[in-house]
Amino acid sequence: IITDKTGTLTQNIMSVNTVVLPDERVVSITGSTWEPVGEFSENGKKIHPQKDPILTALLEMNGMNDQADVVKSEKGGYEHIGDPTEASRVVLSRKGGFSERKLNKKYDLLESIPYDQKTKYRQNVIQEKKSKKKFLTVVGGAEKVMARCNKGLFVDGIKPLSPKQQKKFQSIINQY
Repeated sequence: IITDKTGTLTQNIMSVNTVVLPDERVVSITGSTWEPVGEFSENGKKIHPQKDPILTALLEMNGMNDQADVVKSEKGGYEHIGDPTEASRVVLSRKGGFSERKLNKKYDLLESIPYDQKTKYRQNVIQEKKSKKKFLTVVGGAEKVMARCNKGLFVDGIKPLSPKQQKKFQSIINQY
């Protein structure tokens, strides 16, 4: 899963505006503030993220992996707490309808492995409460994460990524 984050240094705002899914679909997201409001579209057509199983999985795992928050500001509007990159992903999940409360009802965080300067990523182990199924989520440098990724979530389930697909995703990463 590759995300493109755009930020404005003068306003201290960062937002995710593009998501490329393992099946190579490109999803655009509107909204460029900390307010968790925006629309998702594919090829210019509005889509509902919770009706797309792959996008739903991305938004759920994303929402369970970030160690930041976005809250209403006393001055009006919204502000982030913690790392702005992580906060931008919190906003992405919330735009898709996945609040912290909703995610915490469905998943437990079992373990958090901190960011490591050598590996350039950090990991969380989460468990779906109902099925007891465990997931390892990884956040870090796209090149480092992709180098360790050998499977992707597709419409027909989790499948191995072929060397051709891995090369294609590396090319997409290089575009951003």
